[in-house]
Amino acid sequence: MWPEVVSAAHVTLLNSYTRSGMLTLEAVPDDGYILQAISHHLLGAGQLAQLRALLMSARWLETKLYSYGAGATVQDFRR
Repeated sequence: MWPEVVSAAHVTLLNSYTRSGMLTLEAVPDDGYILQAISHHLLGAGQLAQLRALLMSARWLETKLYSYGAGATVQDFRR
């Protein structure tokens, strides 16, 4: 039961940022938190395909690199 609750919490958080799918993950505006933690939440939600797609998005990579640098971006790939 506990893993399902945690996974559901990750999904709920991601849905709140994407406005339940109205925005793509790469279009979610940075609020000082989500760009830093999005890979954690995608993993927690079991959304590995979405994480892979995000990590391959030039738009998202450019935003992440510009906002948080290479170290934070590499950390997303290591998750």
